[in-house]
Amino acid sequence: MSVKKIVVIGGGNTATNFIYNCNAKGISIAGVYCKSYNRALKLSKQINCDALTSVYRVPPADMYLLAVSDNAIAEVADKLEFDTGLVVHTSGSTSID
Repeated sequence: MSVKKIVVIGGGNTATNFIYNCNAKGISIAGVYCKSYNRALKLSKQINCDALTSVYRVPPADMYLLAVSDNAIAEVADKLEFDTGLVVHTSGSTSID
């Protein structure tokens, strides 16, 4: 599986650095969702992607990065609706299950 398009959920340091590095490498960020829409809008303008208004409506992607707090991973993952794609999170202490 080749990852060419990514949706990022989260707007903290980890998400921001991931977004900037992917953009620098030519990997497309299809959209970014943050608890604060203004934060999502700021990030989206910097890399020319969509600022998402709802975690329930994310565009199709090859990968969905959950860069949220450890206690929010399960809640956010349960809200995502998609048919394909890899879901990853950035926690070092939380199971993907």
